Amino acid sequence: MAYLPYVEPGLEIILPLSTFIFILNITRDVLDNFLYCGLIGEVFIGILYGMPITGTSWLNIEMQETIQYLGYLGLICLVFEGGLITDLKMLRETIWVTLSAAAIGILMPMALSFSIMGMKFDTVEGSGYPTALAAFSAGVSLCSTSLGSTFIILSSANLQKTPTGTLIAGAAMIDDILVLVMVKIVTALGQGQSNPWRIARPAISSLSLVLVTFLLVPFLIKPIYKTFHSIFANQKDVNRGTFGESYDTEKGISRHMGFILSTLILILLVTIAACIEGSILLSAFLAGAIVRYTWQSTELDVEMNMDMEMEIDRPTFMFEEYYKPIMDHILVPFFFASIGFSIPISEMFSPSIIYKGIFYALLMFLAKASVGLILYMNFLIQKFTTQKSHSQIQIQIQHPESQLEISQHETGTSNTSTNNPPKPPHLDALIVGSTMIARGGFGFLVASEAQSSGILSLHRYHGLDSKDLGRIDVQSLQSSGRFKRGLENLNVVEDQVFLVIIWALVLCTILGPVVAGVAVRRKKLTGEILKLTIVLPRHYHIT
Repeated sequence: MAYLPYVEPGLEIILPLSTFIFILNITRDVLDNFLYCGLIGEVFIGILYGMPITGTSWLNIEMQETIQYLGYLGLICLVFEGGLITDLKMLRETIWVTLSAAAIGILMPMALSFSIMGMKFDTVEGSGYPTALAAFSAGVSLCSTSLGSTFIILSSANLQKTPTGTLIAGAAMIDDILVLVMVKIVTALGQGQSNPWRIARPAISSLSLVLVTFLLVPFLIKPIYKTFHSIFANQKDVNRGTFGESYDTEKGISRHMGFILSTLILILLVTIAACIEGSILLSAFLAGAIVRYTWQSTELDVEMNMDMEMEIDRPTFMFEEYYKPIMDHILVPFFFASIGFSIPISEMFSPSIIYKGIFYALLMFLAKASVGLILYMNFLIQKFTTQKSHSQIQIQIQHPESQLEISQHETGTSNTSTNNPPKPPHLDALIVGSTMIARGGFGFLVASEAQSSGILSLHRYHGLDSKDLGRIDVQSLQSSGRFKRGLENLNVVEDQVFLVIIWALVLCTILGPVVAGVAVRRKKLTGEILKLTIVLPRHYHIT
């Protein structure tokens, strides 16, 4: 009979694990209060407790792997929360602005990443330059946006349910969806696959998941929710002043049943996405959006906007009660700490690697920060529209017959717009751009997959031809510690390109939240209301 006998863990397990959890939470709280970037502290704690520094670690490899698995659950829950709190109506109204921001967040890093082809990498065997495929793979790694970092910053600054938060979250999600599709394509190309179906399958799977999900929501998922609503609804007349079990179950699905149904939808979509080789994080986001839509639409049909009158958001209330406690203190800190586990910091301080990494990080910092330019575009459109309407009113005033047609309200609006023209959104653009800079664990995952696929290779070697490469002493490379497992050919330059990418990922993940936190704090210290104006089609403005 197979079983796992219970063995009391020793002090060498209890002490590191308990201090690890304790320091993670303390560090995060302190940095969140000052810079809105507690995740940076969690990454550094992961570096200290992991293996990259000295080859030894306070946490053994089994514990680190377990923390990585639990951390990925935390990432799934973070993305699920993003879908749950996203205002779908607002997202629909801002879809063109969101798509524009996402396009900038993809195209700029991809374009600037080809500068890595001009970097010369020297080894004892020769020197050379990365291939176009290696540069493209580096660009894919730096196109990602850390969803965890994004949602943490939005939550710290109370931007989740604003048009700006919807814009940032939507653009970050679109970027990561495209990155997941592209990395699978790049990996297939790196493995020498030429089957068009294998290359196009990730994109087709992700698109099919989105389409099928939206088709099933009104015809299958929503009726199921209505069925459970009719079965478990509580029609008792209770005191509406309470904010507990009685209120939450009145004429609606209780938060307990809502938690069960929401979790089942999340598990179902994640499982389907994994089976069809689609995006797991995309499925988590879709699950959150489905839960919000079905829950609210079902109860609004029955309660006639009762929750809107009481200002109670039942899906969010359920999430904060069941998911939030373990996410905030265990799963999410584990995710960011696992990023620290994956940083080979002891190998990153070669002088040639440092300056190349910093230069590439600067380019990638500017590439993602350029997303904030979308606000300047909207500012110019708004300014042009305001000036045009004001000039039209002035022309009307010059004609006596049209003076009577100008109402007092229009005149007041004209004077107000004249005396107080819109200000350039410098600080707002900085907030949007800096929030998109952090790459997080997704970028590290993409870079690792690119390296393991043998993509980060040289275009050519100086002084070596293809026959010489076959005679390189692999054992000497293994003894020098620069030959990675799983690769059968020269891998020194692949390591160096990989480390340059890691430098960019680390610096962007650290500096992005810092700049965003400083910008948000500056916004609040100036006494301005933290809200942005987004110009939409049909002269629809939201702030």
